[in-house]
Amino acid sequence: MTATAIQDGQTKGHGVAHSPDDHLPKACEVWQLPGRSRWSPREARNRAVELCRSQGLEGETADDLAVIVTELTTNAIVHAPSDTVCVSVILDACEAHVLVIDQGCDLPSSNMQPEDDEHGRGLFLVEELSDRFVRLSAGDGTVAWARMSFG
Repeated sequence: MTATAIQDGQTKGHGVAHSPDDHLPKACEVWQLPGRSRWSPREARNRAVELCRSQGLEGETADDLAVIVTELTTNAIVHAPSDTVCVSVILDACEAHVLVIDQGCDLPSSNMQPEDDEHGRGLFLVEELSDRFVRLSAGDGTVAWARMSFG
């Protein structure tokens, strides 16, 4: 399956993989956002915060999830030549999963930038806040996935 197929919702016949203890999602939202808009990271963050509120997830956990969503969306906007970016947040009782899919072919590095550089720390933050973070080339695009445990 390619990033375009995932982004376009062409997932018929492809099941959702469950974690070993088979946590079932409490909530799942998928948003198609403009890929060349500086407002898309803010929109993704606002939607993630609202999803957290609707599920009773608050405090530091919700804040950390909002940072992960914002940074992964920002990375896709800055580094991928996409017309749209697909952002998905899945919540279960003790984990959150964030997926961001774009049409970029490069896998950016999460190496820490020099102290005086104002940019380049987003993926480092994602790695620090999440339990697992993976970036994959997916045919014609890139998928960034982060998992954060809580509760």
